[in-house]
Amino acid sequence: AIGAATRDPRMRSVCPSELPTLALEVSVLAAAEPIAGPEQLDPACYGVIARQVVGRGERRGVLLPGIAGIDTVTDQLHVVLHKAGIDPTLPYQLERFTVDKVIRKT
Repeated sequence: AIGAATRDPRMRSVCPSELPTLALEVSVLAAAEPIAGPEQLDPACYGVIARQVVGRGERRGVLLPGIAGIDTVTDQLHVVLHKAGIDPTLPYQLERFTVDKVIRKT
């Protein structure tokens, strides 16, 4: 959580003066389950993990459920594949998971 607040390169760090206005959200992920394909996804209910073997390594992306602006399975797949740098024209595996969220106002 500290790293996310202070060292995430995608956004500026949280500064102490912002703390009173922040809400803390913790997402507790359930165990992921392999799925046969996108038809078993629902971006409102399930998060998704995408994996693709590349040479001797692996590319992997994780996307939580219920993200504003991600309303369709097509959107969900596009974002998670792009996030992981996965080539959608090559084989990849999908898993889904549910999340329990704990939200606390500071």
